[in-house]
Amino acid sequence: MRVQIIPPCGLNHSPLPIPHHLPLERERLPPGGQPADSGVISSFDGSIKFEVSHVQKPKGCKYIEHLGTYVDDKRFAVGDEVRVEIDAVKRRFHARLHSAGHLLDSAFTNIGMMDLIPSKGYHFPDGPYVEYIGNVAAEKRDDVLRQLNKEAERLIQEAIPVIVAKNEKGDRMVNVGGTECACGGTHVKNTADIVGITITRIKKSKKNVRISYLLTHCDE
Repeated sequence: MRVQIIPPCGLNHSPLPIPHHLPLERERLPPGGQPADSGVISSFDGSIKFEVSHVQKPKGCKYIEHLGTYVDDKRFAVGDEVRVEIDAVKRRFHARLHSAGHLLDSAFTNIGMMDLIPSKGYHFPDGPYVEYIGNVAAEKRDDVLRQLNKEAERLIQEAIPVIVAKNEKGDRMVNVGGTECACGGTHVKNTADIVGITITRIKKSKKNVRISYLLTHCDE
């Protein structure tokens, strides 16, 4: 993907910010809600390379900062056009992980537990979960866990297309398996791309209920 190095926020020209913070004209390696993408930004002749380890959006700015390190002492300049390559394996893994969390919303709805309201999600490899406002009675949790796993497996086998679209307010909405919510993360193309999920635990978390899950057939 061809993009351009731009001045940091608030500057019209002059040097880049410190060498390991690289602003691009538009977002290429998305941050937020899940682990950030990583990859390589390079010149088209391959003489300059910048290895991206994290991305972030500075407050009040439209550009995305790409954090990382140059492989040697050569540097980009403002106005340079560069090539951006995303770590595709990591991107697919994170998309599967995020979509799997959204799949839980549909699974809950389909087993008749529509009184639980999604509150927050943690779609990271070190213990992903989704929290819902409400509760699942302790004596019912084993049965609900069984039903959720069965329904999640069915939704994956159905290979239901994941729909990403903006609503009338301009919010980015994502529908995974039939249930829609606002989301800015990366997602798979259909539920079969999640491959497999095991819902491992239901527990009370303050006023919420936390549903923990793991991906099966991981490629990372």
